Amino acid sequence: MTLCEYAKNKNYTYEEYKNLEVNIQQIAKVTLDNIKNLHKTGTGVYYPISEIINYMADTDIKNFIILELKALEVEFFDNNTLYRF
Repeated sequence: MTLCEYAKNKNYTYEEYKNLEVNIQQIAKVTLDNIKNLHKTGTGVYYPISEIINYMADTDIKNFIILELKALEVEFFDNNTLYRF
């Protein structure tokens, strides 16, 4: 499911959709900064995703954040349960 399809299914207005898109991008950027502070980067070691995404009520939103992190070159493994940067 794409973010656009998600917003349409939730009957979001265009402004709500754009706001959601910006929020997800900002969350991903902050999460990437946290990743850089948690562990030394470029080591090839995978870490559990629970370190960076603790709890999301909506799994679709969690998946959109993961997609955005992938766009920021964070690598995921084992069905998105492990990550490395």
